Amino acid sequence: MPPGILPPEEPAEPLPAPAADAPVPPPMFDPQAELSTTIPAMIQALNSGEDIWEFGARFSLGRLPPQVTAALTMFKQDPAYQAAMRQQMESMVVALQSIQNVTPVYDATGDQATYTLSVPLNIGGAVNKNTLSFVKLNGQWFLKGGTP
Repeated sequence: MPPGILPPEEPAEPLPAPAADAPVPPPMFDPQAELSTTIPAMIQALNSGEDIWEFGARFSLGRLPPQVTAALTMFKQDPAYQAAMRQQMESMVVALQSIQNVTPVYDATGDQATYTLSVPLNIGGAVNKNTLSFVKLNGQWFLKGGTP
């Protein structure tokens, strides 16, 4: 073998099959399974710099058609667009933080929750929006409505 080249590694022994009485590992944690964990996950996503449209795709039922989303990609390089998105993200973080420890009003089924905001939200064309609603769909909580 030439210097600096390592010989190939021997294949590892296969792992033994789990015993029939072995405990079942817990399912993957899903932050959207509970409303109490959805809101902190949303705050974390926005604080980490996630794009507002990616945020909407993950957490909102009001998704944009693919052709609109594709058209928006060209605007992402525009400094004015970036500033507007930062402002919307900051507004959403303030709104989410204001409801993080508040009990919402649930509908009769318990699958829709509405929070009254202490600070009006100005985002996605909604000016002075004073509520945020969430809906539970297939075991996950999402923002209800159009643009987040």
